[in-house]
Amino acid sequence: KSVGGRCFSSAAPSLWNKLPQSIRLSSHLLEYKSKLKTHFFRKAFNDMS
Repeated sequence: KSVGGRCFSSAAPSLWNKLPQSIRLSSHLLEYKSKLKTHFFRKAFNDMS
C-alpha cells in the first residue's frame, strides 16, 4: 500500500465506513461511545476464540 492510504485523511473515512450502521447513526455522544466500546470489546474477544 502507498503512504497515502495510511494517512488520517484516508484511513479515518475507511474505518468509519466499516462501523455498523447502528453505531454511525447514534444521535448522542454517550450512546455512540457506549456502542463503539461494546463493538470493540466483542470484536476483540470473538477474535481470541
